[in-house]
Amino acid sequence: GGAPPPPPTPAASENGSDVEEYTTFAGTAFYISPEMFHNKYTAKTDVWSVGVALYVLVAGYPAEVLQKAFNLLQKSKRDLKTLPGMPDNMPDTYYDMLGKCLTYNPKKRPSAGEVVKCDFPQFHKEHEAETTAKSKGKSSRRGMGRTASVLFSATATKHRTYMNYQKFERSVTTVLATIPTRGELDDLMKRIAAIEGGEKKAAEG
Repeated sequence: GGAPPPPPTPAASENGSDVEEYTTFAGTAFYISPEMFHNKYTAKTDVWSVGVALYVLVAGYPAEVLQKAFNLLQKSKRDLKTLPGMPDNMPDTYYDMLGKCLTYNPKKRPSAGEVVKCDFPQFHKEHEAETTAKSKGKSSRRGMGRTASVLFSATATKHRTYMNYQKFERSVTTVLATIPTRGELDDLMKRIAAIEGGEKKAAEG
């Protein structure tokens, strides 16, 4: 195959912070963050892409109305509940998480670690602790006490009506928890380049 694409190019930070900024335009069009079009972005561009993926997971890929969905996503002010194909029975905690991922201003957008702490992905931990406690003959109250979740009891009760989303919640947590760091991406690109370089030498030999 051809040579792998170059890793994102760091740019000097305008505010003097330690947050790395990049200028290389990259990504799949529908999942690209607004700041990517300005050719200056940080790792939070990945959080935006995860937000778009979370939308597609519940609504399906809006192939027939792709431009409409894209335009709506790229607006600084919009009602996420009006996105094409969006189910009308998603819990408020899902929209809260989605809104944070799709925060237009990257400086106000939370990190992946902060998104994982949202009520929606945290809920399955709450439920899992309850289930484990019940299976051992212990009270669910003790089970909930051992979880790291800080959900209010009313929120947990409301979530129980959405247990069909348990598998989805697990996938959300998995996606957010496995976003590679910039260093890991750079290391991967170097490994790919080394492998292809070795194959080329072997072919020439």
